[in-house]
Amino acid sequence: GRGEEAVAAYRELIERVGRSEEPALRGQVARAMLGLGVWLGQLDRGEEEAAAYRRLIQQFGESEEPALREQVARALLYLGVTLGQLGRGEEAVAAYRDLIERFGSSEEPALREQVARALLARAQVLFLLQRPSEARAELKEAARLIAAGVPVGLESARTAIELLLVGLPTSEARSAVKQLAQSGDQSVSELARLHLLVVGVLEAEQGSGRAKGSRAARRKRALARVPVELRATVADAARRVARLREAAAADGGGSPG
Repeated sequence: GRGEEAVAAYRELIERVGRSEEPALRGQVARAMLGLGVWLGQLDRGEEEAAAYRRLIQQFGESEEPALREQVARALLYLGVTLGQLGRGEEAVAAYRDLIERFGSSEEPALREQVARALLARAQVLFLLQRPSEARAELKEAARLIAAGVPVGLESARTAIELLLVGLPTSEARSAVKQLAQSGDQSVSELARLHLLVVGVLEAEQGSGRAKGSRAARRKRALARVPVELRATVADAARRVARLREAAAADGGGSPG
């Protein structure tokens, strides 16, 4: 099939010019190694996929060329994802940490994006490994970068916001989501503002010493304050976050409430 053909073509290129010192060829080789890994992943050959990323990192990990540094960062990110899919969570955490330590201080936009993605992915794995305090620290840093305008895409921003609502105490989550609402990325800002309404519903459900009525009644009153055109979306999002919190508590990761 097409996947096998792509794998063969990448392997041939790597074999032919893999040790060249020509800058243009080095870039091609790094991209080929990354592409090889991606195609191996699509063919469900995870161990070989991880090996392809590791080879790229080993060969180009010390390079100062911007294009190669970006490929190394991507390889580390993809390696972490692959290891997580293979059920090797601790190794995934280490791969993400390697990326963050190598490139965390970089001001290059492409590297800052990979660092933000690695922080978010590392937080997810740490929650699964029941290491919530470490996960929350990584998550807050990822949210800070996203709020500062580091582009990670809307779906990654949504994942970050949901993790904030699930993994942090509600008051801390509100503060972090409010920060994201001030992002210069309009789509992220709008998504965060929507989830501030979700936070309001969650706070009402939790209640306080003065809260009146049942949880359902408090929820209903909170939703009545949401603009009509957003009410169904906010209600669905609040239910989703509540389910995720319950699942986290059942798994032992600890929903902070």
